[in-house]
Amino acid sequence: MSNNTKVNNIKKAVIFLSIIFIILLILILIIYNNSTDKNLRYIYNTKKEGNIAIMPTNVDKLFEQYVGNINQRSLYKAMYYFVDELVEKYYIDTKDLSKEDIEVYFNRNSNIIEKELGIVEIDKFTEFCDNLKNNLTENNLEIDSYTINPNYIKKFSSYTKCSIIIKYNNNQKIAFYLSIQNNVNKSKTPIYYEACTDEEILSYEYVDNDYVTPDSIEPIGKVIE
Repeated sequence: MSNNTKVNNIKKAVIFLSIIFIILLILILIIYNNSTDKNLRYIYNTKKEGNIAIMPTNVDKLFEQYVGNINQRSLYKAMYYFVDELVEKYYIDTKDLSKEDIEVYFNRNSNIIEKELGIVEIDKFTEFCDNLKNNLTENNLEIDSYTINPNYIKKFSSYTKCSIIIKYNNNQKIAFYLSIQNNVNKSKTPIYYEACTDEEILSYEYVDNDYVTPDSIEPIGKVIE
């Protein structure tokens, strides 16, 4: 076999493998996006309660302030999906990445990140990932509790902002800012998430163990149907 033939065969093999890789990458992105869209449909479907094993505490304080047209059941599901799945997902995906790698990750997944977290800026996403990396140690996160901090709830023209504190078993507390949108946009999350490192917020302790259960969900605030 001549050298030219060998070179041509190698080129063909490289091209073939490259095509296979691109096809696989496209399929993964399609599946990933479909999974995200499926979860959004679940959140916005008010007829399905879903499996909300642990409810947030102090949420009545939030809904006393919230004025918007997103159903409260959808907001419960969005919070639980974030606490139960998204925190762990982004922690595992980014905990070992450098700042440069996180930027690459963000650029590759910006559409999904906006849909799931409402984050559109790399600086905000880097802060979000740093918050995960600095406060979590376990890959398999098990929820102990999560609560709205009643001392930080603020109303703005297009959203209501609050803070949430999450305690996972065998981890220290971690906090996030939640911006709950007034208007429905079913193509992305109804709650935008940001890192929160405010020690005053983190120091809040919820003492009443009378947790809300999914069966007792009733409209509390001024939700516009």
